Amino acid sequence: MEKRSKLTLYMGMFYMLVILLLGLIIITEKKKDFLIPKIKKDINNYLEEKYKDEIKEFNYDNIIRKDNSYILKVKNTSNKNLYFTVVYNNKKITDTYKKDYLEGSTLNTYMTNKMNNEIKEATINKKVPYKTYKVTYNTKLNNCTSSVKEKLLNKKYNIPIYTINIEDSYQHINELKVILINIVSYTASLNLKPKNYNITLNNSQNITKSMNLIIDNDIILTSIDEVEQIIINNNQELLQKYHIKLKYLN
Repeated sequence: MEKRSKLTLYMGMFYMLVILLLGLIIITEKKKDFLIPKIKKDINNYLEEKYKDEIKEFNYDNIIRKDNSYILKVKNTSNKNLYFTVVYNNKKITDTYKKDYLEGSTLNTYMTNKMNNEIKEATINKKVPYKTYKVTYNTKLNNCTSSVKEKLLNKKYNIPIYTINIEDSYQHINELKVILINIVSYTASLNLKPKNYNITLNNSQNITKSMNLIIDNDIILTSIDEVEQIIINNNQELLQKYHIKLKYLN
């Protein structure tokens, strides 16, 4: 009987300890949520002080708590796809303003995904003539002119600042002119306006002749015959003049 009483007592103490621990965990978690208004104020002060010239173009999402960090997403008022994050952790505030907002990394990612999805939809019932045909935006927003920046913030993304990456194959260098003409024709059929192309051409007969070519769209359109000879002859002076990058891969 005495053993049973002790067992009951120990079980009761055990359950009470579990309840206390659970209570402490709940109180600790709730306390973290109670801190949000104060942390929000601290973050607002941080933004107003550090980015006082840009503050009028910022929109704030609600603060999200993740473990011991408090995260605020700050979006551009004209275009929500341009944003950066502010993180409050252990009384220290950091942000991703330079890379994500000033240089436009978040907008570049959005534009790249959007354009590639549109290409996928436009070609869903068509045979794409290339192994790879994808858009990438690598433009730093702070290097753009005010006119280009305004267009991007107004969600006009199909302007000549992006690269189309293409992978194709060839057997003989004399095919180059036809390949380039076909590329710009296919691009025009999709109503795309790239700044340049990053073209990988695999030689199916001799892998040492496989090449990577970075070339502006306008150069192909206006000087195709000259461009063909420059590449065939690997004329370094003229390659540089026309801003053409040519590299044999193997």
